[in-house]
Amino acid sequence: MFTLLHEIHFWTLKDSVSISDTDFGGFVYTEKKNPSRCLLLEGKKSYVEKKGNLYIPSNKRPKKLKDSLKELEELLDTSRILSFKWKNVSCIHIILSSGLQIAIKINLFNGDVDEIIFDKFIIGKLFSQYVCDVSITRVNAIFTYTDNQVTLVYFSKPSLKCQNFKKWSLLEPKVQSLELSGPAGRRLDRRLSFNTSEDMVLVWWKCSRDEVYPWSPIVRDVDRANVHIYSVNTTKLDLVCYFRTEFDPIKVFFSQRQPNTIHTIQQKTSSKGEVTLEWSILELVCNQIETSYVLSLLLPTHPCVVSLGPNEEKIFIACIDGSLIIADCDNNISDYVKATFIPSLAVWHPDDCLILISNEKGQMQWYDTSLSPIKSQLTSEDSSPSTILDLSIYFKYQPTLLNIIWNRTSNNNTDETNSHYDDFLLLQFERGPIAVVRLVSRGRKYKLTSDVIANQYLAAGSVELAVNLLLTIDWDKNGDIALSTLQTIVTYLIRLPLNPYRENLLEKALGSYFNPRKPLSEAVDDEFSDSVHDLARRFFHHLLRYQVIEKAFRLAIDLEEYDLFMDLHNYSKAIGNNDMALAALEKAEEIMFPASPESSSCCCSSDCSSCCSEESSVEAGISKTRIGTPPLPIVNSLPPQPAPRHSKVKFSPNVTTHVATSVQEISSQFSLQNEISPNAVGLPPPNHKILSNNSSSARLLINNSVGAQEDKGKIKVVHFGLV
Repeated sequence: MFTLLHEIHFWTLKDSVSISDTDFGGFVYTEKKNPSRCLLLEGKKSYVEKKGNLYIPSNKRPKKLKDSLKELEELLDTSRILSFKWKNVSCIHIILSSGLQIAIKINLFNGDVDEIIFDKFIIGKLFSQYVCDVSITRVNAIFTYTDNQVTLVYFSKPSLKCQNFKKWSLLEPKVQSLELSGPAGRRLDRRLSFNTSEDMVLVWWKCSRDEVYPWSPIVRDVDRANVHIYSVNTTKLDLVCYFRTEFDPIKVFFSQRQPNTIHTIQQKTSSKGEVTLEWSILELVCNQIETSYVLSLLLPTHPCVVSLGPNEEKIFIACIDGSLIIADCDNNISDYVKATFIPSLAVWHPDDCLILISNEKGQMQWYDTSLSPIKSQLTSEDSSPSTILDLSIYFKYQPTLLNIIWNRTSNNNTDETNSHYDDFLLLQFERGPIAVVRLVSRGRKYKLTSDVIANQYLAAGSVELAVNLLLTIDWDKNGDIALSTLQTIVTYLIRLPLNPYRENLLEKALGSYFNPRKPLSEAVDDEFSDSVHDLARRFFHHLLRYQVIEKAFRLAIDLEEYDLFMDLHNYSKAIGNNDMALAALEKAEEIMFPASPESSSCCCSSDCSSCCSEESSVEAGISKTRIGTPPLPIVNSLPPQPAPRHSKVKFSPNVTTHVATSVQEISSQFSLQNEISPNAVGLPPPNHKILSNNSSSARLLINNSVGAQEDKGKIKVVHFGLV
């Protein structure tokens, strides 16, 4: 079974975390230089040091890591955290309610703390102690409060690289307090969101549809609105636009892909108790808000976790009853899945294929985008994978898990400097400690994309999970990944003996392209159609080898290729299925000699009396004919006659008709058909019998014989209604 391996590192010197000496997946610091002489303890210490990890933090200057770690733990225990984020893949940025900033640099090779930096510049410069949120860019930093005040910091000499941490005193900051629009005299939890160009900031707070406002004075629309958008220009904030959410907002934020796109996620509860989640995508055009997309989902109960995917195309929702659901922008909604526990946190992996959920106790569970659970375990001598990764076993007194964040984002997936390290998941516990979970993936040799996960499923024999994952891939946006996954699945299944279960899986896999959830664009069809058709041809011949004739015939009809019908014709004839052989031959003829369009007259001039006389000899009820009829037995040679425009007729069941056909045209068409050699991959070769022109009678290749006789220059054909 496919299993994800992890290591957990606790950055603490306290004894609140207890890890066994035989546990090689959990690590914690110690300050005992001379531990007791225990064989297991000595073995664990030797293992940690040979791995390159820290067992006892050093206190040498200038870093003084041990003292800095103790100071960090004291601050986390006594202060409220405003912001807890990754500055970059190897640096954590923490801002406390007092304004103290903490930067923690880690070693990406082993997950240990490398250095801790404290910045006290903003302490004492904040407007109030009731700070709600903070957001920092390369040029500005904004602090919001429970009232209509904001502290705006402008950096005169910003760092050239936004991701590198520098103390603010080196950036020549200018601090200014400003007043925001909004209702006065009310304490609101104001949240911030910058756009990607960092020239606009969004301020929002939660509100209810049933809020009551005083009659006097009259409340302005700008005060009723709970979403305000400001332009940021050095030390100025200018109100651009505002709006009020229709329902109770859960999240409102700027897109991390487009600078003028806003996502709103709202919850609506009807009078009957029905809960609906509404995901809206808004566009800021000429300082006006326009709605470009709305998705409404009817939920079984109230949501407890909502998380948007890294590419902002999928949304994950967890409800308070443990129900899980994934929806995307194309209205594709997964089936509801019940989780083992009620999640309180959820985070997408940066490669947009896996989701990690967790509860407050530190129990974690992995899912792919088809909501199939994935087993995981900590590194150990024994293989003991489980669907739940339980971290609560390491604590003597259970803390509350508040936040989980990946160090890598989808925006820096292509950064070559970070492509040799494993991914780290940052864990924020209430009042400490800080921990990181390392996802062991052998130096990220491969990204955890859908094709890689599907390969792991196939290696473990879980073909159905791989097919379900394939069905969630969008061909328009991830066509290369979808094609790679499809090729891997088809190749794997064709190597195995065919049975109804594998046949159904092959149909579902190919159906991801031939019968997609939404129509494919022309560009996708032009790029991938040839490769997918080759896979479908392999499936066709795989069906023939196991004599699944009817399904092979239907697949050949979908593909509309001449040689497939000829392969089916020859193979059916070899096994004695003459009806299918004839039907396949008829279809091959229709493809090789398609029906010509009707013509109003045989020639343009009015003096072509011979053609008109010949056309009048054809029965009035026949308006469509076919070209290239298989050669019929020729009893006697006939003198050359002018050929009509239409020489091939599509007959109804048990219909007899007379068709004037030129002998020379029949002979030329028959010789053309005889020159074509179908590509019968591993199947019996075709066996066309050429009938002599001088023979008095001949027998056709089908069971039903057709007599032909000379009747005033015409051939009498009897059709028995074969498809």
